[in-house]
Amino acid sequence: MQRILVLNPKGGSGKTTIATNLASYFASQGDRPLLSDNDPQGSSTRWLKKRKPEQAFIHGIAAFERLIVQVMRKQPYRSARRVFLIADNGSSHRGQPASDRLRAKWPNIVLVHTPVHASWLNQIEVYFSVVQRKLLTPSDFANRGDLERGLLAFQARYQRAAKPFKWTFTRRDLRALLTKLMPRRACRNKPRPNTSP
Repeated sequence: MQRILVLNPKGGSGKTTIATNLASYFASQGDRPLLSDNDPQGSSTRWLKKRKPEQAFIHGIAAFERLIVQVMRKQPYRSARRVFLIADNGSSHRGQPASDRLRAKWPNIVLVHTPVHASWLNQIEVYFSVVQRKLLTPSDFANRGDLERGLLAFQARYQRAAKPFKWTFTRRDLRALLTKLMPRRACRNKPRPNTSP
């Protein structure tokens, strides 16, 4: 399966336009593209919903729900007390509406989302961000071959220059942070008095 990743940290740079046009092109050629909208705004997902039935089919949110049906029909998931579904930042299955939609069909599903933005925990997103800033902006490649050669050369250079991370946040630091946060959590979990008349 071929994957095409369209990314740019800047909003309004045309990512959705490129992604939807690529999906349309591949669908019109008889391929079966899956348009995965990982933008919290969900523009590609909204675009998919507006497509006419006679247009070439592009998989979107329906493909995600078909996957869940396949999983939830099988044991041990079907009879499990809880099934934690880890959703990696897909806007077609984000937020409370997505949780409600899934729980209406499968009350034992608990939808868990990964962070929307790159963090030190998600090094591949950090790497993609570096690729975007150092190589892909501005995107002035003459063709796909030039892009591929550029990406491979960048990867080789990056691997030579990369150094292991030197962690400075110790167990003691973590313990101190958790101790500091515990009173705040206790305050949030206290029942609030009813002040209505």
